[in-house]
Amino acid sequence: MGIRFSEIHTLPTTFFIKVFKGLYDNVSNNTHVGAHLAILTAIRDVCKLAVKELTSWVIYSEEERKFNKDITVGLIRSELLNLTEYNVHMAKLIDGGRNSMSKE
Repeated sequence: MGIRFSEIHTLPTTFFIKVFKGLYDNVSNNTHVGAHLAILTAIRDVCKLAVKELTSWVIYSEEERKFNKDITVGLIRSELLNLTEYNVHMAKLIDGGRNSMSKE
């Protein structure tokens, strides 16, 4: 039993999603986070849509992920987020200083 040709295009996307979700599995372990960021960076280097997808996933994640400073800074430093899109979204969330989590 092998992989059907029609399933081949979904394998990289499935792997990409698993790595992104795994990034948040052990946020207190710097080695774990660093390894996942390195894998996402390698994927970004071969997939033009990686940054766009990651940016959307972070923007539309639940607050626990969206406001995880360490991981978000890691994603920014690794050039894995579209900063323009991310900044526009965060500016909306700050809502004139009324959203304390986004201000941090």
